[in-house]
Amino acid sequence: MNAAKIKNLLTALIIFLLPAISHADDSDTGNSLVSLWPVFTKAATEYRSCSISPAILAAIAFVESGLDYSLLRVESKAPISGLEKSPTLVRNWHSDRKNRHVYVLSISSKKDLDQISTALSHATGYDAGLMQINRWWVKKLNLSLSDLLLSPEKNAKTGYMILAEALDRCGNMHEALEIYHHGHVGNGKYARKVQKALERLVTALSRLEQEA
Repeated sequence: MNAAKIKNLLTALIIFLLPAISHADDSDTGNSLVSLWPVFTKAATEYRSCSISPAILAAIAFVESGLDYSLLRVESKAPISGLEKSPTLVRNWHSDRKNRHVYVLSISSKKDLDQISTALSHATGYDAGLMQINRWWVKKLNLSLSDLLLSPEKNAKTGYMILAEALDRCGNMHEALEIYHHGHVGNGKYARKVQKALERLVTALSRLEQEA
């Protein structure tokens, strides 16, 4: 599917979900969305327990990982030297108020994962890949962290299943999005982020068309 057709689908969802919001973007996001669109479409096609548009999956992925399927976000209550010294580390920060250390890594190979496997055992939690699947789901579904980071297809399918389960529980997409992120219905902030992401993706695709 080309950029114009993807943009039309996203635009239709925006009209349904929220008022238009102006948002700047660049062509890199549009290119990433076009290249990953078959991943989202395949996930939505293979799991039809409920009707979820691939555009919703794309918007979640944009909020969660910026459409970066190599992203691994790790949290701990104490510094993890094995991550701080890792060549895969992109950035890290520490919050005194919440007493947590956060590491963001870019994992592009099995070798990258092997190098941080021992360090990960000290983490209190992590979120992996395109849809930022957390450790709770990895354990519950008996998933492979390697698959979730090195296979965007499997990551998107897992995200779809989690969202589908939430939608089945609550019956509406707004609350399902909240459950996807928080595990429960929150104040609606996350759902609004996903809704705004739809508008941003349309803007990115429009820019891509103009530059073509």
